[in-house]
Amino acid sequence: MRYDPMVGPASEAWLELDEGEQAELVLRYHKRHGARAGNLRLHAIIHATIETQLAERHSGATAALERLLGRGLDRHEAIHAIGSVMAEHIHGAMRGVAFDAAEYGRRLSQLDAASWRRMSEV
Repeated sequence: MRYDPMVGPASEAWLELDEGEQAELVLRYHKRHGARAGNLRLHAIIHATIETQLAERHSGATAALERLLGRGLDRHEAIHAIGSVMAEHIHGAMRGVAFDAAEYGRRLSQLDAASWRRMSEV
């Protein structure tokens, strides 16, 4: 399988892969396209996690993707925007804050294209 975030993987095929294979596909894509994220492996893991949520039809992630696409982000940008919310929750978990699914869903519902564009320009 070759990963392309602009198209997204077929859900069934994606879910048949283990998490390591998913992250490796995303990592290879970003390396091929010259990504310069601080920690490219962590970036790929978060990116793959969002793809998994979409493949599993996670309501908050799916609604956020549809909304962001409808407001002009391309699919890759939208995955990054959703991943930024996931990254905040991972950061909290590293500080001992329990994951709060309702809060994660609330933050996804507040995610908008304009604020993402402003944040990603920094």
